[in-house]
Amino acid sequence: MPLSAENSTLSREYAWDLCYRFFTQNQERLLQADCNEALLLEASVYLSAYLGFLGMLRGSSFLLKTNPSFFVPIIRDVWQQARASDYPPDSTHPDHVKPLWDTLNRSLLDASKDLRETSTTPVSHTLISKILLGMFACSPAYDQFFNQGIQSVKWWTELRKKHKNYTKIQLWDRFLSDPKTTELLPEVRKQYALDESIPPSRVADLFFWDLGRAQKKPRQQLSNLDPDSAMNAVLAFRASHKA
Repeated sequence: MPLSAENSTLSREYAWDLCYRFFTQNQERLLQADCNEALLLEASVYLSAYLGFLGMLRGSSFLLKTNPSFFVPIIRDVWQQARASDYPPDSTHPDHVKPLWDTLNRSLLDASKDLRETSTTPVSHTLISKILLGMFACSPAYDQFFNQGIQSVKWWTELRKKHKNYTKIQLWDRFLSDPKTTELLPEVRKQYALDESIPPSRVADLFFWDLGRAQKKPRQQLSNLDPDSAMNAVLAFRASHKA
């Protein structure tokens, strides 16, 4: 379970656990070509609740004009794409993630064409990545705090400079296999009390989200962190946040 609170099932982050658990437990049924509407609607309720608790149902979001049934055709489309994949659902391989990302983007654009301000308004990468994280854990959620957190570690910035033509999906897959990341994640699991069933993208997502929050103004901005420095910054933030 995420966080080390006395009852982590009451934490906001546990919304991900509930959503991801539903999709993993029903994976075989969702992958069927004739997946029934009742299951898709139930999946839509779990996905909507997760997105709501993670801040995607606020402000000017077009999702405020919908209800859970909005996601029924979207979930069907994306899981049919997953059915065609040769990789496990939580794989970060670009050949797995990019088709899911593109299918989700197209499906969201089509379903929301009458809800967005203009037909040319793109669907945010934050929304797409949070849905992929909740259903498959094949991507982190590229929100403000995560982006700030990961951009403050040296080996991510070095990777971006080395592979300037890489997409976000390609960079993430390469980043997870970097020795510094593989060195860091076991310690993150330990500190966050996360068992081995939690996929690496979710483990890293929690950590870098906290690292981003640790730099929220008026706190000091961080840069060029190595794994030990990043962990120390997160632990200090979590200790002060809990105090």
